[in-house]
Amino acid sequence: MRHLKVNKIHFKNLGLTFLVPFLMACNNKKEEKGEVIRPVFYQQINTNDFSKSLIYSGITQAKKETKLSFKVGGTLQNIPVKLGNKIEKGDLLAAINSVDYQLKYNQATAGQKNAENQLITAKSSFLRIEKLYGNNHASLNEFELTKAKYEAAKSQLTSAKIQVNAMADQLEYTQLKAPFSGTISGVLIEENEAVGPGKPVIMLSSSNLLDVKIAVPENIIQKLQTGKEVEVSVSSLNKKSKGVITEIAFGSSQSSTYSVLISLLENNKEIRPGMATKVEIIFEEITESKPQIFVPFDAVSEDDKGLFVYVLKKTSDKEIYIASRRNIKSEQLTNQGYKLKEGLQNKELIITAGLSFMYDGRKVRLLE
Repeated sequence: MRHLKVNKIHFKNLGLTFLVPFLMACNNKKEEKGEVIRPVFYQQINTNDFSKSLIYSGITQAKKETKLSFKVGGTLQNIPVKLGNKIEKGDLLAAINSVDYQLKYNQATAGQKNAENQLITAKSSFLRIEKLYGNNHASLNEFELTKAKYEAAKSQLTSAKIQVNAMADQLEYTQLKAPFSGTISGVLIEENEAVGPGKPVIMLSSSNLLDVKIAVPENIIQKLQTGKEVEVSVSSLNKKSKGVITEIAFGSSQSSTYSVLISLLENNKEIRPGMATKVEIIFEEITESKPQIFVPFDAVSEDDKGLFVYVLKKTSDKEIYIASRRNIKSEQLTNQGYKLKEGLQNKELIITAGLSFMYDGRKVRLLE
């Protein structure tokens, strides 16, 4: 009985000996089956010695945008325009109460009329005394006295006319009129408010052609000149327009970029101030001090840590690669892609499609 019991235990142990390797083999097969090796498109990094065109981000702005104000103070009486109204040059935009200015103008005109009457009287007396003095019937003292009164009357009339013109201007300044045709882009005050001279009341933007402002790095600014044509793309509208460089900043408010102003050559009513644009500047050739690396747009992703790509690393299996995440720094955006400042080396391989399914360390296979 004891012999049979020992044999039974022996067979149990023998069964476990065969069972464990079998289960491990099954688990390995499941792991191999669960790991999907994804095929990916790729590109080899190659350095370039020059670029025929560069792309810069810009913002559209009105060719003219003016904050309009009164030259005199008073209580705002009327604002006949509203935000977004199209207006013509000379249209009334706002008016202040003109009663006091009208009264001053009336007083000035009355003073001018009085000065004119005094001049007529003084002139008549002077001509009479002048004739008597010529016939020796009036003394030199009488002649000089009437002459002085006549000259004073002329001077008073000149001053009165200047006063009338000044009061006429003051009265005219109570009405704010459009200096050019455009669009009301801001109403900064309400009726019955007190306004002082120089306080902005209305913002007026030109409604014809627009400008685009871009920032250009210092190594490119010397290669630009006014009059050069460029192509402007408005991504939100899928529109392209021709433009021309009109202004190039001589100084820079920032350490490495300079402002460049571009005027659009076409009047497109869909394009409004404040829209984001891409400006392509075409050059004959731009030589660089060192070779440059350009990465296609589709190969670049971005998260809270910045821009990054997936670099392909070889494995012992010639057909299998490992996707390795690597952060990059872009110097600028061009029509060739991101111009890199650092992050990649020449001849390295990067993934160019399917980045949303990628993660650091994933095994992939290359698609030609």
